[in-house]
Amino acid sequence: MMPINNRQNYSFLQDYNNLDVALQIWGEGYFGKEDFLHVAIARKAPRLLEWVCQNGVDSNGIPIVTELALPFLDWNKINKVLVADEAIYHGTTFEKVLALISNIKENLDSIEAAPVVTTTDALNSKLIANALVEGTSIINQSAIPFYVDTIISKFYDLGKPYDVEYPLFYIDFKKEIKNEDIEKILKRLAQTEAVSHSISEDAIDYYSVSNYYREKNTKNTSFTYITDYLTSNSAYGLAVPDFSKLRFFKKGKRLCIASISPYTIPEHYITEDAQMFVGELLKVWNLLYKKARENARSFNDNRSQWYKSMVMTSNYLLSFAHFLQLRQNLLLAMQDEVIDKRFYMRLEDIQYLFGLDMSQQVLEILESIDCLESNRSFFCISSGGDSIIPSDYVQQYNYQIALDNLRDGQTKSVSLMISSIFSAMHWQVEIESRNKGRDDYERLSFGESYNSMINRLGSSSSFSTLELSRLVHRCIDERIDKGTVVPGYVRNRQGVYSEWVRLFRSGENEDVYKDQLFRIVLSIVSRCFELSNTQFISRASFEYILTIIYLLQRDRGCAEKEILDKDIFGIPLVPVFDRETNMYAITIDVDGQYVGIVDYALTSEIVKVDNFGNLSFSSSTYAQRLSSGCVLDGKVLEEMNNIISFVIAYDKKIFGDSDDTRELLNYFFYLDKNIDLRRLVKEGKKELVKMIEEDNGSLSQLNQLSKLFSEIFLRFPDFRFGLDEQEYTNSKLYKYLNDIYESINEQLQDRKMFYEVSFLDVPLNLWTYYKNHTTLDDFDEEYYEDYINWVESDKSPFMDKTGCASWLKINNSFQGILNCSAHEVKQRLIELLNISKFDE
Repeated sequence: MMPINNRQNYSFLQDYNNLDVALQIWGEGYFGKEDFLHVAIARKAPRLLEWVCQNGVDSNGIPIVTELALPFLDWNKINKVLVADEAIYHGTTFEKVLALISNIKENLDSIEAAPVVTTTDALNSKLIANALVEGTSIINQSAIPFYVDTIISKFYDLGKPYDVEYPLFYIDFKKEIKNEDIEKILKRLAQTEAVSHSISEDAIDYYSVSNYYREKNTKNTSFTYITDYLTSNSAYGLAVPDFSKLRFFKKGKRLCIASISPYTIPEHYITEDAQMFVGELLKVWNLLYKKARENARSFNDNRSQWYKSMVMTSNYLLSFAHFLQLRQNLLLAMQDEVIDKRFYMRLEDIQYLFGLDMSQQVLEILESIDCLESNRSFFCISSGGDSIIPSDYVQQYNYQIALDNLRDGQTKSVSLMISSIFSAMHWQVEIESRNKGRDDYERLSFGESYNSMINRLGSSSSFSTLELSRLVHRCIDERIDKGTVVPGYVRNRQGVYSEWVRLFRSGENEDVYKDQLFRIVLSIVSRCFELSNTQFISRASFEYILTIIYLLQRDRGCAEKEILDKDIFGIPLVPVFDRETNMYAITIDVDGQYVGIVDYALTSEIVKVDNFGNLSFSSSTYAQRLSSGCVLDGKVLEEMNNIISFVIAYDKKIFGDSDDTRELLNYFFYLDKNIDLRRLVKEGKKELVKMIEEDNGSLSQLNQLSKLFSEIFLRFPDFRFGLDEQEYTNSKLYKYLNDIYESINEQLQDRKMFYEVSFLDVPLNLWTYYKNHTTLDDFDEEYYEDYINWVESDKSPFMDKTGCASWLKINNSFQGILNCSAHEVKQRLIELLNISKFDE
């Protein structure tokens, strides 16, 4: 082994190419050790090894197992073990596996650790430090967010789930599979299953989830088909799964289907001839159980790991049975698209779980099963459904979730509430529990179940249980694919009785809607400080930076790619008009809820704002924890520096005047499809016409219209505004923004639309005065005279040829309208409102 102080310190420089080279070198080194048992810690390591092989590394035919397979191995044949993982961060899991292997066979010639990288924190474990192979890289804490996010995103290339614990079924199509193909297959399957089970098709839920693949600047989509209806009418006492679903992943012409149907498993059910199985599945179970029992004594110091492998085995076989219930109808749904009307399994997937010696026998038996016998003896009335959070941390965990739920709009979005749950779990449970000894191997035995999440969310939101169930499944699938949520089996102890439940805990990749988002925000703010040589950035300037990011992503094309070639946040961005700041703001779209990025950061105590509208760092512990590193690569960070420098130069040029920035954003969003200001003008006028036609003088409604017209005026671009020359700062960015500005400014040069918007409130106030003998806001004679002059310049008469201006000059005051008949007032005001440039 190489001494610790000679290991290289390598941050990968936030660079995709450098990281790929490092992974290739690691893969070659790992597969170069041919006389070892190769263990890859589930879940990332086996998938990463598949990825390096897919990208040119020769595996030399070496079989891989995970730590879940350890009870099923023939340890008499094993003398040396090599343990791999994508990284060792704190080291609890890795040290646990090393200790477990050492206990199983004390006279091993060698046990080596081959992570791609490790932190200096993990080197505090002597077991890890002594096992590390030569040349292991040390990763800086600031590089971890980029590293984790990039590694996990690479798994999208594999066309299979991140999880390795469930049976996978493959089938080959005649042509490359598109998302629409899977959608059609799932619809056909739902139709067939609805008939087979005499239920409504609407009772069957299926959907897709997408995650942004930052390195390749694409979205990866997977599909889910929920199958809870299969057991919804089970007899009382018969075991039913905690949830059940099929998940679909595509790669070229190959479709991979994961069958997931985990049950709560009472520990005393784990015996030979277990009542959970009958027929051929019982044969497989007994084959594996007998082998595991031979090794059971070696697990005395870590009995829970032995049980965890057996629980995994139970649910693997039960999930296999689940797939068989759907196999025939699924084949019918895709029969015209596939080459061979049969599903196949792959030996390597089974080897991960049961080892080389057992996997071939398991595969042969499973592939021989055409149909299953009914099992009426698997009884289980579980008290499951609870979350398991250690008592030391549960109070702060619950408090943080409750605090987040107080945020405006939080409880309207299931996704935001789920993000808060797993963010709180990460910071208040997982991170805090690191203060315990590293050899406390049950430290990570916590999590939430589907039912506990649904119950928790149901008590703080207005969603129905059915809505919550469907939305929670979507949120969890999305986050499992992204590595922000990790499923696992946890022992639930209740006196002498114990059962194993499927729970979900926070993963190493941070949530895109919360922690990852805030890291990016803090990174941008930090760069603003560095480039401006200050400790604050005006809120208006920060919104301008976000606006440029949004525009470049909206208009992504040949030229814009040179300015910014990746999505920054990896979430849909939407501009909205913020009525608090009276200017446009960029929001993230979460479940159809538009959450302002700056407001979200402020209410989460990531940044703070002073009385002058300047943003600076918050001193909260949460903000401090997120202030180092982000998921963006070095190239994109440099592109962001250029954008920030451009905005800072503009801010200095206008002397920090937020009104100028507001006017600039008005231009950029005038024709944005998410804004459609012209439509808003038409709708506002239409609403006033309707009130006039219905003789409605409600002051509350008129006041609402007045606020709308004032907002429209604030949002409408002023034709007199000019874009300052900034070509010297960044010529490409300036040209891009100037082109948007010029195209809008050209449309506004006749000035008619601008003045029409400016005077929208005159017909409103005339109608208000006629009905209520009062006006709204600051309406006065001088303003009325300006309106008459504008109408007079337009020279458009009423339909009866009466001059508009002449009629408006009644008694030389707007008060003269009281001398007119109701019919005349209505007709004239409606005609005034219908003279519009917005209809052209």
